Amino acid sequence: MKSGHELTDETVYGPVVSRRYGSSLGINLLPSKKYCSFNCVYCQLGWNDSHDHPTVDEFPSLEKIINSLSLRLAALRPGTLDHIVLSGNGEPTLHPHFKAVVEGIFTEVRRHSTKIPVVILTSGATLINPSMVEVLQKFDECAVKWDARCRQVNLPVQPFDSNSMLAILRSLPNLVLQSCFFKGKIENCRKPWVKAWCEEVVSIGPKRVDIYTLARATSLQGLIPLQSQELHDIANTLTAAGFDRAKIVE
Repeated sequence: MKSGHELTDETVYGPVVSRRYGSSLGINLLPSKKYCSFNCVYCQLGWNDSHDHPTVDEFPSLEKIINSLSLRLAALRPGTLDHIVLSGNGEPTLHPHFKAVVEGIFTEVRRHSTKIPVVILTSGATLINPSMVEVLQKFDECAVKWDARCRQVNLPVQPFDSNSMLAILRSLPNLVLQSCFFKGKIENCRKPWVKAWCEEVVSIGPKRVDIYTLARATSLQGLIPLQSQELHDIANTLTAAGFDRAKIVE
């Protein structure tokens, strides 16, 4: 498997080549260690340290984020970038001043007169806060992790009721679901789990579902990526269930 991006000390990094978003400029709103609301078994960044919670001072300041972004945007040649992606070292919405940071990022992007789409990758765990829903609606795409067999696969750090998320996700017009499937020591690709996942996707009704498998070293050893045909079989099952906007990411 390919090695993905590692933990970064940079606030703005790349461009990197993303399977989903092409040539992407990454924005990391987190400290230089993993900090996430999930502890996914397939994460290439490793496990959360449950005893090491960052202080406010460890997060990059709004000024640092905007200055770093401004320098990168000014240096880019036109047509070389497909997306700007908030991701980085875990869950970007955990930045203590997330709303102000997002407003600053969009202001800076507009100042450079660029129409590059701005995307956020999120676990969705913080969407239980209504103010977070309002902020995430600003993005061109809000890509929320939605895996089959989520309790065993995503290992939420805090109690997380996936059923309560369904209505919230339906309210996001820019919603894309990102769903990873794999087998091995822990699996989420057996037919009953795929069937239940399909029912959830149909109920949510996102603008698209990105279906993919492992391409990087994982936190938990013994996980095996699916073959291309297996991913297409899952997409076909989803189509048969009534949702035809799936994209296979290989």
